[in-house]
Amino acid sequence: MFRDSTKRWIYDTQSCPNADAREGYRSPKMRRSKVNIQSETKTDEEKVKNMDGDIRSHDPIEYDRRSSKTSVSSRSTSADSYEKSRCSKCKENACLRRLNNIITTTLEKAFYSFGFAIGTKPWLVLLWCVAFTAAFIPGLIFFWQEEYAPDKLWVPDGSQALHDKQFVDEHFPLEQRFELMIPVGGNILTSASINQLLDLDIVIKSIVTEPNGYTWDTLCTRLGTTCWSNSILELWSFNETIIRSLTEDDILDTINTVSVSPVYGGEYNVSQVLGEITTDPSTGEITGAEATLMQWVLKSNFTEGQGESADVINWEEQFLEIGGQGISNLDTLYYFATKSFMDEAVGAILDDVVLLAMGYMLVIVFISVVLGRFTRIRHRIYVAFAGVICVGMAIIVSYGLCSYIGLFYGPLHSVLPFLLLGIGVDDTFVICQNLDQLPDYMTGLSSRERIGYALKHAGVSITVTSLTDILAFGVGAVTTIPALWSFCAYAAVGVLATYIFQTTFLVACLVYDDIRVNEERNACCCCIVHQDDVPSECSNKLIVQGVFDRIYAPNIIKLPSKICVIISAATLLGVSIWGVLNLEQEFDITWFLPRNSYARKFTEATEYYFPSSGTPAGIYFGDINFYTDYNKLEDMYFELRNNKFVASSTVGSWYYSYRVWMNETSHPLAPPLLGPEDNFYQLLRIYLFVPTDKFSEPDGARFIMDLKFNETNRKILDASRMRFQYITLEGAAMEIEAMDNIRALVDGYGYPQDDNFVYALNFLVYEGNKVIKKELFRNLGLAFICIFLMTLILLDNFVACLLVCLCVIMSLIDVGGCMQFWGLTIDEVTAINLIVAIGLTVDYSAHVTHCFISNRGSRNERVEKTLKHVGPPVFYGGFSTFLAFVLLASSDSYVFMAFFQIFLLVVIFGLFHGLVLMPVLLSWIGPSAYVSSLSEPIIEDPQDEKTSPANHLDASPGTTKHHQTSPNITRHHQTSPSIKRNNGITEVKHSIVNSLVKDDSVDDKSTIEVTYM
Repeated sequence: MFRDSTKRWIYDTQSCPNADAREGYRSPKMRRSKVNIQSETKTDEEKVKNMDGDIRSHDPIEYDRRSSKTSVSSRSTSADSYEKSRCSKCKENACLRRLNNIITTTLEKAFYSFGFAIGTKPWLVLLWCVAFTAAFIPGLIFFWQEEYAPDKLWVPDGSQALHDKQFVDEHFPLEQRFELMIPVGGNILTSASINQLLDLDIVIKSIVTEPNGYTWDTLCTRLGTTCWSNSILELWSFNETIIRSLTEDDILDTINTVSVSPVYGGEYNVSQVLGEITTDPSTGEITGAEATLMQWVLKSNFTEGQGESADVINWEEQFLEIGGQGISNLDTLYYFATKSFMDEAVGAILDDVVLLAMGYMLVIVFISVVLGRFTRIRHRIYVAFAGVICVGMAIIVSYGLCSYIGLFYGPLHSVLPFLLLGIGVDDTFVICQNLDQLPDYMTGLSSRERIGYALKHAGVSITVTSLTDILAFGVGAVTTIPALWSFCAYAAVGVLATYIFQTTFLVACLVYDDIRVNEERNACCCCIVHQDDVPSECSNKLIVQGVFDRIYAPNIIKLPSKICVIISAATLLGVSIWGVLNLEQEFDITWFLPRNSYARKFTEATEYYFPSSGTPAGIYFGDINFYTDYNKLEDMYFELRNNKFVASSTVGSWYYSYRVWMNETSHPLAPPLLGPEDNFYQLLRIYLFVPTDKFSEPDGARFIMDLKFNETNRKILDASRMRFQYITLEGAAMEIEAMDNIRALVDGYGYPQDDNFVYALNFLVYEGNKVIKKELFRNLGLAFICIFLMTLILLDNFVACLLVCLCVIMSLIDVGGCMQFWGLTIDEVTAINLIVAIGLTVDYSAHVTHCFISNRGSRNERVEKTLKHVGPPVFYGGFSTFLAFVLLASSDSYVFMAFFQIFLLVVIFGLFHGLVLMPVLLSWIGPSAYVSSLSEPIIEDPQDEKTSPANHLDASPGTTKHHQTSPNITRHHQTSPSIKRNNGITEVKHSIVNSLVKDDSVDDKSTIEVTYM
């Protein structure tokens, strides 16, 4: 008589007939019991008695892991050969198999115990999760750090530009705030247009601030005694009387003849302030222009810890309001203030928070529809909420912990909630569908036992996927670019927290939900009990499952389909390789501005109307002797003017201009040229600060900001600079070359590099562009190696590991190729997305491959079964990830748009290679099944055929219970009156043994050997 506490199996008779071979992989605890069946004339009771004689009860934790091996002695020589060939596989990959068995067995036992413990006291787990999350809330409140400064985000740690910036900030701090406008009309050089520009200038300079009532004269930056503003009006010294009386001929005559600013005394180039210039073909003189550039410069009152003064900010706000009103008789007015970039870039990200809320609600609805059934009891709206709450708590833990340890929050971090939502929902699917896939004979088990079994299988699966994601982010965190390593650190903590809460908080909620279902309580209002709830036929229909079962799985294994898939994959790969080879490396900080914002329109107008406006830069000098090094400094000036990357007319050297002035000046204090060194510095101060007469500015006033005298000894120069402007640089490669070229030019003069160098604010971006491609390939390579090793250990098969890695590589190539066609480039934002992609693309292929090598049969049979079992959940996982970020398609933020575009490609190509290409490859060159699967006992239930295969997620090796058909053994699974349920456990009675003994495919029925733990 069978014991009720023992799980009953239908034993597979396809094991090694050779006892020695079996000993190679049999547990030391395995014991054998022989059941001798002499003839078919024996009664069923005798057969059952013989078979049941030595069977022992087992602990539920070890139950699914025991190995059952049944050998059938056959008279057929071909059958013997078949069985012996099977036995030869027992000794393959012994080390990997042992390691895999140790890891898998340990994890499964641990997860069963863990789930069982949660099921015992779910309320305690829920309280612990809430308390654990609350512990990190102070980090968000008291230690939160936001960082949007480009030099703190995109510049590699330890780069030369960062070192040079420290010198520049110390000696030449940015004390100006630039406010810009570009008026555009049919012809800006008419009397009416010039008068409108004057009206605009008057309005701007009439702004009165709040709260202190400051005016332009109070807040402006001064060059000498004059407030600094530049426009075409400068040619008439901003004199309203003169400008109002100008005729068009007067305007054109001045434009074509004046080359020195009457206000500041420096060189004046009209081409730098006029856009879309038209000229007379015969004379080359300017006859019109479509746009002009106007600039007002405020004095920065920035205070560390308090920011800019309220009056300066208020002045800029009024400036932007005036720009938004436009000019009545001009086509367009583009405007930009210093505060515009931060307001627009950060504001765009914050404005898209509503998309986050909508995306979460969309995912909740999807989870509810997929996980449950459309009945009063079986739908799971609260489980869906619990899954999303897990993500929310993970976000709090990630942000709080990273804030505790001093990591900053940057613009890239705004996509993290969407990323964690996609990953968390996948885990929710795996856990819930493993609970649903439990056989019907376990229905009578207690909720804590069912949860234990569900987590036993699901825990291993989500552990693998979570570890791959954490590894990918962990590798990304070792980069030198601060924005990348900070994001990757946040993401790694977030994925870990998601994993913790999914295996605790969600599981505890599932315990209560399972109790509710068992008590037939309403899914929305658990107070209502439905005694006679009969689900309709429509509520049990599974559309996606039906497509995989009846259409996709049977047809993908046909030869024409395979050929089409291979051709399509090869064509896609070839096109994508071409795209990757042409993928450009480019990053522009203005991409963070929303596409339709006034700030973005201004930058686009600047690029269109003033394309010759290159990057401003300067050569900075520290500890050198300007008196004795005049030859070197003059040679550097002329070499810089002749450099191919420099706009020669923009080079401004105080030293060269001072030398020219010394030769030409009639100033009474001027000493002989290159007289005593004291006279050299004394006359320099006269050149900079003393006007020739009371009606003019000092001759060197425009260079005052280029020299820094020692505070204690005014005759000593602590620092100075030679300003210039690059030509328009096309692309990151040219920008990097231009930066390195001028650096080499300066280094060639032998000055110490610590305080003699070339620097531009854009170098901070160029330095990032210089290393981002190398950093990306390095991080992808390291992540790939880590994932390869983990996949090799967990899949326990080298061929399977290679196939998974092949699909991952092809997916990344396809994503990179489509990035080129979509207009994306390699930059810091896309680099992060690609690092994330390598972790996500593994999941699709690994699930399919793992299930394939856990099945038995021919390759085509195993592929078909695999697609039926894991196809729907893999598809649901990809689709739910898509839903998590689909609303970002409407975002104006570059960060969100790039995230949407790349992750859409990741989902599409990940599913294609996982559910389309991988099955075809497995059907041709797929590895053999696990040795454990060849001898794995099969749990059969009469209702299994009605159970949704969408719920049959792949389990770890040695635990997969898929129905297989042996070449020479046919099993009968018809419901028998002698199969009944006791406490949810199927008692196997004599009819099962009888069906085996009466099977005509078994040639020798004299002996059946049953081996078990």
